[in-house]
Amino acid sequence: MSAELQFNGVTVKTPKEFSVSISTIDADSSGRNANGEMVRDVIAQKTKLDIKWGPLSDSEVADILQRINQPFFVVIYPDPQIGRQRSKTFYA
Repeated sequence: MSAELQFNGVTVKTPKEFSVSISTIDADSSGRNANGEMVRDVIAQKTKLDIKWGPLSDSEVADILQRINQPFFVVIYPDPQIGRQRSKTFYA
């Protein structure tokens, strides 16, 4: 799957390494009951992108950092769960 990325609608240089991980967030009440069975109260699932680039020019670095230097930003990325590009809001 190609790792073409867009930050706030602009395509950035293709990364050297790219991975997507999914984390499930449980409520504090999740855990094992008296019978030893797992009881889960799932609050949300969160997506984390791990991105590493090879050598970048000063302008490429500045462009990426400026696009993610805000509380939230939109990333279009290849999502392995759905097998195509997806748009989500992230924070750095």
